Amino acid sequence: MPISIRTFLAVVTAIVGVTAAAIAFAPVYTSALSSVEDVIDNLRKEIGVRLQVNVQLLFSSPQLQISSLMTSAKLGAMNTSDKFSMMPYMGEIAASSGISTYCGFEDGTFLQTDSTDESDIVSVQYTVITTQIINIGTFPYNLTLRSNTSELPAGVPDDYNPTLRPWYPGLFARQSWSQVYLDSSGNFSVLTAGGPFTNSTGLKFGAFAMDFPTTLILSYLQDQTVGKTGRVFLMDRLSGGFLGGNWEVQSFVNVSGELQMAQVSDIAWSDALVSRMFSGLGLDFLKNCTATCRATVGSGNGALFVDVLSVTDSYGLDMRLVVLLPAKDFMDKIDHDSKVSIGATVGAVVGLLILAVIAGQVALSPLSRLEERLYAAASLEDDSEDDEDCNFLSEIVNIESAFSTLRAELARIKSFVPQSVLQKMEDGDEEADEDAIRGFSRSQSESSRRTGASSVSKRQGMMSHGMTQSTDDARTLKSKARSSAASRAREKRGAAVLNVASGLVSRQVTLLVANVIGFHATSAESATACMSQHSEYLNIICAASS
Repeated sequence: MPISIRTFLAVVTAIVGVTAAAIAFAPVYTSALSSVEDVIDNLRKEIGVRLQVNVQLLFSSPQLQISSLMTSAKLGAMNTSDKFSMMPYMGEIAASSGISTYCGFEDGTFLQTDSTDESDIVSVQYTVITTQIINIGTFPYNLTLRSNTSELPAGVPDDYNPTLRPWYPGLFARQSWSQVYLDSSGNFSVLTAGGPFTNSTGLKFGAFAMDFPTTLILSYLQDQTVGKTGRVFLMDRLSGGFLGGNWEVQSFVNVSGELQMAQVSDIAWSDALVSRMFSGLGLDFLKNCTATCRATVGSGNGALFVDVLSVTDSYGLDMRLVVLLPAKDFMDKIDHDSKVSIGATVGAVVGLLILAVIAGQVALSPLSRLEERLYAAASLEDDSEDDEDCNFLSEIVNIESAFSTLRAELARIKSFVPQSVLQKMEDGDEEADEDAIRGFSRSQSESSRRTGASSVSKRQGMMSHGMTQSTDDARTLKSKARSSAASRAREKRGAAVLNVASGLVSRQVTLLVANVIGFHATSAESATACMSQHSEYLNIICAASS
């Protein structure tokens, strides 16, 4: 099925435009996605390392302080026989760290220092053993003056013996961490860091301890931003206890009126990302990560990147820092930009297609005019349009030039066509077409009859022969023109055209011009001489035409 050149050009332009846009855009889009994946991977590592290092630094601080106290005792800087001489050392650490610092002695004595609003004043609680445990109570101690700032309160009997407390046996054995437990207030979790203190000979006298509240880590985590909407939380690997995260959630639960430390499974449903991670990986995945573990939940723009980072030290700390980074924090922008780019590309292709169609219409419009002029030329109609080249396409200009040459040749042919034939071609209606067809049949019959009598007509004289041949040619041309007109009318638009189906017919015509004045002179002599001369002329004509 033929299609117009305009449709063909529009389809080709659309295919080329879409293909070019796809070829140009696909590498850019894939490169952008690859770059985003690289950025996300590097960002995961950067965020994980930063959080891991900072959390480990927070945990390392109390153990460094404990190591300092243990070293001071071992080197004799503190007189363990004089409990008051230990207050400046313990008070400085409590004041600088903001963490309660205390120690228990094998004889049951207990000493505790806490920071106050004043940098050089600490609060001291002291219990001594006489015949019974006497709690002297709490009193302020000036670190600068190295003395208490008021009279010691009167002691009262007490039953607190540090050696019988759960934290003491482990810390007296070696420097370590206690298990995570809920503070007595029930608002946060606590880990106790500590270790034994000895004299220069290695004899143990007791244990130092510092209560490290997880509120310090919680405060740090809540200030962290992971991507745009990411999450980070800290958990105890052994117990699965939840220490805190960077969203609003409690680290304790109420079980039958008793406050207990929350488990990861208890708070998993408090946040969509944590819930998704917990559902996809489970608690065992978090507990079994002895080193850094990476996992991905989902895919594409909805992927959730999970990094489990170990927070450990040489003193038995075994925590896990879990970082959740949603891909949409980064992919949304790329996805949005890609959709905008695709929309812009589609718009550009459509715009270019419209421009191409318009340009094609403008550039090919001379072909429509040339088609009309060709039909007019085929019908031997006069064409009054100028031959000036008004198109910028060389092919169309060449076609118009060829048409001008063709029209000039047709104009020459038209000069040999009788006016009656031309008039019949111009009329070109259906009735004339039928008459032309019938006329062609009649002319064929007449032509046959004339062919049989042609030898007789040739002998009737030189002028008579010429007239007969001219009349035959005219009739044949006229009938063929009418037949062609009828055929063309059925095929295209009803206008009669020249018969081009069977081609042009070549004919040989002998034209003899004779001076007939000689016949008058001969006929004046005698009738016999006139007949003899006439016979000679006929013989010449027959010889020339044979």
